[in-house]
Amino acid sequence: MSFDSAKLFQTYQSHQDIKKYLETLLERYSSKIEVFSRAESYEGREILTVRICTDIQQKRPPSNRWCILIDAGIHAREWITVSVALFIVQQLLEKDEISAKSFRSFEWIILPLLNPDGYEYSREH
Repeated sequence: MSFDSAKLFQTYQSHQDIKKYLETLLERYSSKIEVFSRAESYEGREILTVRICTDIQQKRPPSNRWCILIDAGIHAREWITVSVALFIVQQLLEKDEISAKSFRSFEWIILPLLNPDGYEYSREH
């Protein structure tokens, strides 16, 4: 499944499009990113979590690494937070000068859309 990332920041994306984008990143950067869901919304949408670090194959990070947690899309009408979280993911994966410094010291856990039901409702109504 492919996603046109050129259009990613030209408009606010649906939950389904965000999922497609993350799947595309997972295909391209499988050594740096893990995308998983351990929760489901009331209406059955996956609440996706993105984990980014250099040694993604290890399930537990080294004890000397700091973890940065970013959650977005908590309130239904704050659409920009979702875009900002996705922008951070994109920059960490696609900008070598940023990722080289950030990956050595940190593990990134990003929840780009914590309230998918409210987000989709506010987009449709």
